[in-house]
Amino acid sequence: MVEYAIIIALIAIIVISVLQLMGPKVGNTFSAINNSLAEMGIIGGDFVHAANEGETFSIPAGAYEVQYGANGVYYTQHVTGPLTMTCSAATFGDPLPGVPKSCGIRPAP
Repeated sequence: MVEYAIIIALIAIIVISVLQLMGPKVGNTFSAINNSLAEMGIIGGDFVHAANEGETFSIPAGAYEVQYGANGVYYTQHVTGPLTMTCSAATFGDPLPGVPKSCGIRPAP
């Protein structure tokens, strides 16, 4: 039993070391992919924060996209202002139950 515990401890140390060395590189790669997708218009990298979950916000006159969510998971609506919206799952649906979310806005393409 002691031998197995030592082997597991050594494996854990190796895994932690590799994660510490590779973690920033992996994070930078994901950030680069995210930025590229935003530039291509696949995801909305240029949304401006409008409100936190539960808050209301105003949309000026014109056509806009409004997104609701967190951690890269969003529901998006196309709206025409001026109007006032509530940043909530009741308005958009809930893309991530149990996770605090926010709303962002950008002019419609």
